[in-house]
Amino acid sequence: MFKEIFLFEIKYRLKRPATWAYFGILLLFGLIVSIGGNGPASEKVFVNSPVAIATMLTTISIFGIMLSSAIMGFLCIETLSIKLKITILRIPLVKRATY
Repeated sequence: MFKEIFLFEIKYRLKRPATWAYFGILLLFGLIVSIGGNGPASEKVFVNSPVAIATMLTTISIFGIMLSSAIMGFLCIETLSIKLKITILRIPLVKRATY
């Protein structure tokens, strides 16, 4: 059952233009970071200094939060539109399913 759901989601996501847009944005961001070299560092600050690493991680984290909220926002709207909440709440839990 998990395999069928997983394959359906993969096929569905690969058809959506948003998936390719997210991929392109992340690829572009990665290329800019790697080509840019020192990023927030200057000639007096090493690339692997704590302040340079913290600045780069902060920038990446802010971008990641925006990206994940866009993805999860779509999933929440999609779940509400197909009334999946009612289906999920009606499925009984058995001991075997909760491990």
